[in-house]
This record gives sequence, structure tokens and C-alpha cells, in this order.
Amino acid sequence: MKANVYHVGDLFNRTSFPYIDGSNGGNFEGLIANFDKILALIDDNAKVIPGHGNLATKADVKAYRDMLYDLHTGVTKALKSGKKV
Repeated sequence: MKANVYHVGDLFNRTSFPYIDGSNGGNFEGLIANFDKILALIDDNAKVIPGHGNLATKADVKAYRDMLYDLHTGVTKALKSGKKV
């Protein structure tokens, strides 16, 4: 019997933005790439246990990944246009 349950730990946090440990090589691109790998592994009926927050579905994981992508794209664009942090 396959349980179709995935525990992704603190990679997926439904209560806040993720922590990216830049001092140890972490970055937004890597975070998004990890979400892409997870999404490729799970099906629409999977249950996903996040590091924090309620049980999730593949659609929830995709929405979080898309939010991170949009955030990264917007910040990158703003920095390239001369905005300061």
C-alpha cells in the first residue's frame, strides 16, 4: 500500500516566508528548483506535510512555489532597475 504522503519539512512553511540560509549557499533559485522537483514527484492526490502549518495538497505547494517565483522575479526586476534594498 502506498500512503502518498510526503513530509517536506521546513522547506515548505505555510505560516510565513521561508528562511534562506545565504551564508551557507542557500538562494532563492535553489529553493524554487527544490519545489519544482517536489512537484514533479507528487501527484494531485498527494498529502503534503509542511514544516509549519496545516496539511497541504499539490495545489497548495504549487501556489507557494508560484508565489516565491513571482516574489523573486519582482525583486530581481526592481534591483535591475536601480531600486535599493
